[in-house]
Amino acid sequence: MAVFYIKQKVMTVTDEFTVLDEKKNAKYFVKGNLVGKKKLSIFSDEKRKEEVAEIKEQHSFGETVYDIRIHNKKVATMKAKKSKAKPEFKVTGLHWEIKGTLFDDDFKITKMLETIATVHKEKLTLGDSYKVKVSKEDNDIAVIALVLAIDAVLYDE
Repeated sequence: MAVFYIKQKVMTVTDEFTVLDEKKNAKYFVKGNLVGKKKLSIFSDEKRKEEVAEIKEQHSFGETVYDIRIHNKKVATMKAKKSKAKPEFKVTGLHWEIKGTLFDDDFKITKMLETIATVHKEKLTLGDSYKVKVSKEDNDIAVIALVLAIDAVLYDE
């Protein structure tokens, strides 16, 4: 099991996050675009030379859609219908489900009966901050990308 901390940087023009490993060492760097449809790029280096994943927004009627690409290959699409009562998410490609109380800031990413990851949004922090536990290391980047897409739907205006 791997543990990550996703921390949003504050006082920046674009969305920026740093993803820390269990020992609080920087592992990934996330940078958003300034204009147009939302796009977040995940880099393995601080100089942003090696993009390992991309989360790109697509709009369709009544829902927001994010395509998730890892190493330039589309691996999943997340569709979100945001409502005041409860947002609905559907993830295709990876066949993952998002379960839990998203507005209460705790949820699980599952596939069938298997827990892929647990996510907790920390309270009383500057910017959005998450603790993410991933059950299998080969899912790390996809889980981080999905959490960032969920954050974009729930907390970006």
